[in-house]
Amino acid sequence: FSRTSALAYTQQQVNPGAEDPKALLQRITDAKGGLDALRRIRTVIADEDRTIITPNGRTPLPTKTYVIYPDKFRVDSVLAGQPIVHTYNSGAAWVKDLSGISAAPPAMRNDFAATARRDTYPMLIAAAEGRLALRLLPEEGKDGEVMKVLEVSGAEFPAVRLYVDKSFRIARQSYTASGPDGLPMKIEEVFSDYRAIDSVSVPFKASVLSNGRVIIERSIKSVTFNTRIDEK
Repeated sequence: FSRTSALAYTQQQVNPGAEDPKALLQRITDAKGGLDALRRIRTVIADEDRTIITPNGRTPLPTKTYVIYPDKFRVDSVLAGQPIVHTYNSGAAWVKDLSGISAAPPAMRNDFAATARRDTYPMLIAAAEGRLALRLLPEEGKDGEVMKVLEVSGAEFPAVRLYVDKSFRIARQSYTASGPDGLPMKIEEVFSDYRAIDSVSVPFKASVLSNGRVIIERSIKSVTFNTRIDEK
C-alpha cells in the first residue's frame, strides 16, 4: 500500500479513521475498571509519601487523604514535624495548624473546589453521562510514545486535557490554574505505576509540574475504597 495513494481529506470531509471522542472516553473508562466500578466508589482513603520540590531542595510531606464523593475531602499532612489539615466540604474550606482552625483564603477555597471537580472518577462519570463536553485534539508525541488527547470541559469546569497511552490509561493531564500571585499557570499531572484496587486501575506514582517544573512527587503506600469515614 503506497502512502501516496491515501485519500486527502479537506476540512469539510470526515476522516473515517478518526476516533470519536465518546468512543475514546469509553476506552479510557474501561481501562480504569469500567463505569459501574467507578460509580460504586463512595469514599477513598489514601496514605501517601509526598515530596515538595523547590529551588532550595526537597521537603518530605507525609500525607493521608480522605475523600467523600462528590465534593468533600480532608488532607492530613506533616510539614517539618508540624501537623496541617486542609478540609473542603461542598464549597466551604478550612485550615487547621498550630495556630488553630481558620477559614481558608478565597483563592485556596477556589483551588480546593476545582480539585474536587477535577477528580478523575467523578470527571469520567460526568463526561460519560453527558454533563461535560468532549473534544478530540491532535495526537501528541512524548518520550517516544504517541498519545491521544481528549479535552473535557463544562460551564463551571475549566478544560482538562487527558493524554492517553496505548493502553488507554491516563498518562498525564493538564489544565490552567491560578498561582499564588493570582496569575495563570499551566499545571501538569503525570501518572504511572498503575495497579488494580478492587478492579479499579489506580496510579501509585504521580508528579505535579507547574509551568514545566516538578513541584510535587507522590507515591501511594496504601489506598482503600468505600471505607467508612466519620464526617465530623
